[in-house]
Amino acid sequence: MHDRKTSPASLQSSESAVAQAVNVSKYIAAASTLHPPQELQRGVSIASTLASPFNNLFAKLPDRLDREDRERLYERSRPVCAIDSFISHAWRSEGWSKWTALALHEVGLAPLVVGIVASLLMAHLQRSIELPGSIRTRVVAENPIVLIASCHEYVAGLIAATASAFVWLAAQRQRSYFVDAACIHQTNRALKTQGIRHLAGFVAMSSQLVVLWDEHYFSRLWCVYELAMYRAIHPNRPVTFLPLRSYVLFGVMMAAVAVGFGMFLLSMMLFYRGDLTGSMHGPTGERVLVGDDYWQFTVPMLAALSFVLYFLLYVCVTLFGASMALQRIALQRCLESFDVRVAGCYSATDRDEIYAAIGAIYLRGGTDGLDAFNHMADLQSFVRRTSVAIASSAARDAAGLVNVPDQARRASVLTLMSLWSIAGICLARRTFRPRALIGAGTAACSGVALTAEASSKNAAMAIAESAPL
Repeated sequence: MHDRKTSPASLQSSESAVAQAVNVSKYIAAASTLHPPQELQRGVSIASTLASPFNNLFAKLPDRLDREDRERLYERSRPVCAIDSFISHAWRSEGWSKWTALALHEVGLAPLVVGIVASLLMAHLQRSIELPGSIRTRVVAENPIVLIASCHEYVAGLIAATASAFVWLAAQRQRSYFVDAACIHQTNRALKTQGIRHLAGFVAMSSQLVVLWDEHYFSRLWCVYELAMYRAIHPNRPVTFLPLRSYVLFGVMMAAVAVGFGMFLLSMMLFYRGDLTGSMHGPTGERVLVGDDYWQFTVPMLAALSFVLYFLLYVCVTLFGASMALQRIALQRCLESFDVRVAGCYSATDRDEIYAAIGAIYLRGGTDGLDAFNHMADLQSFVRRTSVAIASSAARDAAGLVNVPDQARRASVLTLMSLWSIAGICLARRTFRPRALIGAGTAACSGVALTAEASSKNAAMAIAESAPL
């Protein structure tokens, strides 16, 4: 049997892989000792973080708060032994968009189930109790008056779903986040320095990493450091990327749908003469229609408002699809041109320590660790495998992996539907203006072009991922 000769290139590659494995194993072995001291191990509950949209942890920058407010911010955290989610974010991003993304991510399907149950219970209740505002009529002469329409089911479901979402968030007191502004002391300089120095230990304590991603994320050195540490300590655990802009558009879409259905029900109620505080039927139970004033003033006003609301909904759908594609493209471009040395950091001392930590972990034989981190294939394939969950905790529990090409195709379908809907609105209102329709079509086609570009890039990414390194 002949001995197989090994080429120098393969030997060098094997030595580099072994060297990196040794560095990572040493760091992981030391991660247990990196855990912060007991007095520094703190986390903030999900209830304290997300229960109120007006008093959340991301509302203001810690540097813009006075001393008392920063102390109260630290008091919202509590001692913990483990952290469920490490929240990695850039403070330059809008606080309300972070709250929206995390809230929609955490509530999941619970409000939907509660809203459906509340609507069914209200429908069952109206079989025995006559509630004010219902539309009743006698379908056939000498038959009992029956209920033909009611707004109570919709109102009950909407209120129950909204209330259950906030109740669900307020009840999440056992699970904890790590949010740097609340878990690291902001007024005691010694405790703040220790907390910053043990940031890798907080990452090691966390079960998952949640990235609140926008265009500012990869420009901050601390964010890159957190991502690098998590990948080194927990290489097999998923990282959840929450695109902030897409979550905001998703929230606007839900609000537009809720208001649009409400206006439809209101127009149905006003279609019948009667007081909104009483049952809408005549003295003998027959249906009574409204007069000419209703058709001259009320109907045009409601129709115009409905068109505006649904047009807003279609625009949001278009922007949502285009935003998903744009953010995917922006994320890929950030990775293609990423350089850890360009990321910003306020403190020169912190910058040197972060460089030393990243360089030590990703050091390969004869190669600078920072350059290896910049060009490693694992980071790009890692981002392609990460989850971009849209208000679904079930997706997060099932590892939350979303196929990127499927996202692009879905966005293309949404933009095409928006184009057809805009044209339908113009024709239905008999205000067909070629210039306005061309402008609307151009906007929607721009979204289609963007998603097509995303599809081509994603196809190239899939080919690159399947090719041997």
